[in-house]
Amino acid sequence: MKSDNDLPECEMNQICNKIDTYSTPWIQKSCRCPQAKSKCSLSLDPNDGYTIIEKNKQYKVIGFSLKKNLKKF
Repeated sequence: MKSDNDLPECEMNQICNKIDTYSTPWIQKSCRCPQAKSKCSLSLDPNDGYTIIEKNKQYKVIGFSLKKNLKKF
């Protein structure tokens, strides 16, 4: 991959970034965000409302606030 333009466009509620937090954090993008829609979180904060955690990995979800939607239940 040479640039973000080589990635497919993100859909709402799709995992857009995977952040590996073991040792030095690094980000693997899985799609690019459309200009007019939500941006994909690059935050290392697991409590940003857009993160699913699995061991030393954080999966960032575009356009879906986990905090806001969990309050509905």
